[in-house]
Amino acid sequence: VTLTNLSEADFQRIVDQRLSPVYISVHATDPDTRGSLLGRGKAVDVMERIRFLSENGIEMHTQVVLCPGLNDDVHLKRTVFDLAACYPDVASLGIVPLGLTRFRKNLPELDPVTPEIAKRTIEQVTPWQSSLKKKLGHNFVYLGDEFYLQADRDIPSASAYDGFPLLENGVGMVRRFCDAFENGVDRLRSVPVPRHILLVTSRLGERFVRGMVDRLNDLGCLEVELVEVRNRFFGDGITVTGLLTGADMLD
Repeated sequence: VTLTNLSEADFQRIVDQRLSPVYISVHATDPDTRGSLLGRGKAVDVMERIRFLSENGIEMHTQVVLCPGLNDDVHLKRTVFDLAACYPDVASLGIVPLGLTRFRKNLPELDPVTPEIAKRTIEQVTPWQSSLKKKLGHNFVYLGDEFYLQADRDIPSASAYDGFPLLENGVGMVRRFCDAFENGVDRLRSVPVPRHILLVTSRLGERFVRGMVDRLNDLGCLEVELVEVRNRFFGDGITVTGLLTGADMLD
């Protein structure tokens, strides 16, 4: 939720019924920046509402969709530390990259997250994680997997995700997948009959699945073929496997 369309009664219901945790799309804590991002045309102060929930013991997990030139750099720094000041009630902050589909007629122009921006974001956020780890005992702020894949950087270890609080937002999903592969790959040596397997992945997924396929083929009992599928339905700007459509896979 963005917390922008909830009445006072709605907020009280969250408190009274202990509807916790709440997952909040923050995007920016600067009211003017947030108002612009949400298309409100006026300032939208999210921190007042977050403090209300915090004072009433509601756990919150937050997210920023990074839009280059709009809520990055100094705006991102303010957002991270404004939210970290509300820890532990604000338990985490995930930063994920903007995804642009081809269905964008009559919408504001937005710049995509490029490999260069992904690298710069990692370099900016990593020191914040270190300082917050010392202060809070947790990294608190976590980057979506796409940043590391676009920047061709190693995915952090499992311990860096502090229990994976934002897994369903694509934050740490690759690490969980890679670790599960490592824990299970040797069991495949006992496959009694040779199998031919077709693995479908996306442009970003290919970057780490390719090495897995090579190892599977070295087992001797599997013949694995990897197919990288481009997203024609939503457009080339959408590069994650979870958003591939059946039609694109069939093509």
